[in-house]
Amino acid sequence: MRPTTRSRPVKPSSFTRRGIYRDGVRLRTNRRSSPAAGICTRTRIVLHAAFPIASKKFDEALEQIEDLVEHSQAEDGMLEYRATTDVTEPTVVRFFEH
Repeated sequence: MRPTTRSRPVKPSSFTRRGIYRDGVRLRTNRRSSPAAGICTRTRIVLHAAFPIASKKFDEALEQIEDLVEHSQAEDGMLEYRATTDVTEPTVVRFFEH
């Protein structure tokens, strides 16, 4: 049970990758189990781009895209980098970066 009043001044919390700590005691974790649970200190950015490619140069472009994906995946901080062709528009390539 949490006390309703504080008998001593509040010390600043320290934020780590595993949670929020005060005096060596974990107060909260950084991950949420639901939108209403705790706070979220991690932000995930997703970048989406779509590029139409001329059908004459599509095969050449796919080779270059494969190299681009391979090099992008190797970058520091990159969680995921994907390139996919669109089902409804076969000459459109969609990129997703996390």
